[in-house]
Amino acid sequence: MKKKEYEMVPAGSLETLETILRAMERRLQLTMVGWGLSVIVLGLVTAFALGIVRDTLRPAEIRARTIQVVDAAGRTRAYLGAGADGPALTLYDDAGKSRLGLVVTSDGPRVVLADGFEAQRALLEVSASGIPDFSLSDSIGFQSILTPSTVLFHKDKKIFWASPLFPLK
Repeated sequence: MKKKEYEMVPAGSLETLETILRAMERRLQLTMVGWGLSVIVLGLVTAFALGIVRDTLRPAEIRARTIQVVDAAGRTRAYLGAGADGPALTLYDDAGKSRLGLVVTSDGPRVVLADGFEAQRALLEVSASGIPDFSLSDSIGFQSILTPSTVLFHKDKKIFWASPLFPLK
């Protein structure tokens, strides 16, 4: 049966078809290799370009007068700013109350801890002369100040107790 099929094809044309088919297969293979190389080169160029873009989008320095960090509900949870008194960092609780403050003034650094009513309960500061000061206050007005010369104050601001090093006038 195959001989009959070949008999219908003119002599020499089968070899011509095979030659044409081989040439087309070669071209197809070269085209596929070319497309593959093109994809690889395009991928490398894209990766290189994205690396450059990423580096230019990632600044080495951010400059701003204030920065606010907000939670998912949009409430300010942290504030960083440079005001007239100096740089300050404030952290807020869930109710939006200022609970922790850090400021550096011309007089020196200061850390403030506050209660839920934003009343100052603890203060740590270092004066311009370099003397540290740490004070604690409770809700009824009792205050203690811890310095190289410790003094405890009653709620009426009168000295409750003073260390022997504190100069009483």
